[in-house]
Amino acid sequence: MGKQQKRRKGTYAVRREKALELRDEARRLESQVAVLTLRSAGPGEEELEVDALRKQTEVENAEMRERIRAQQLHVAKMQSAVSQCLRSQQSYPLYTRICLPKDWNWRREKLISIRDEKLNNAYNFIMDPKRYVETDKTTYSDELFESEEGDFCGERFETV
Repeated sequence: MGKQQKRRKGTYAVRREKALELRDEARRLESQVAVLTLRSAGPGEEELEVDALRKQTEVENAEMRERIRAQQLHVAKMQSAVSQCLRSQQSYPLYTRICLPKDWNWRREKLISIRDEKLNNAYNFIMDPKRYVETDKTTYSDELFESEEGDFCGERFETV
C-alpha cells in the first residue's frame, strides 16, 4: 500500500494565506515604526499631550472612584435604614400605639387600663412565639444566649 499523498492546496488558497501574513507583518512593522519615532523624537509635543491626557484621565478616574464610594456609602445607609424600619417595633407583636393625654391623672388611668392587656399579651408571646408567625410566609429567627453555667447556646426557628 505505501504512503498516502497529501492533497495539494490550491494556488488561490496559498496566495490568500500569504497575503494575510504579509498584511499582519506590515501592521506590526508600522506600529514598531510609530513607537520608535516617538522614542527617538524625545519629549516632543505629542508626548507632552499624551502625558497631559494621561494625567487628566487619572484625575477623572479618581473623582469617579470617589463618587462611586460616596454612592455605595449612601446605598449602605439606605439599606440600614430600610432594615431598621423592617425590624421596627411597629411590626413587633407586643407593640401598641398609645396616645396619652397631657393631664397626669388621665395618663395614669390610661396606662392602668391597658396594663392587664399588655401583660397578658406579653405572657402569651413569651410562652408561644410561633403563634405570631404567618405560616404561609418564610420566617427565620436566630437567638443566641449564655446559660447560667457559662455555655453559649443558640436557638433557631425557621419556617420554609
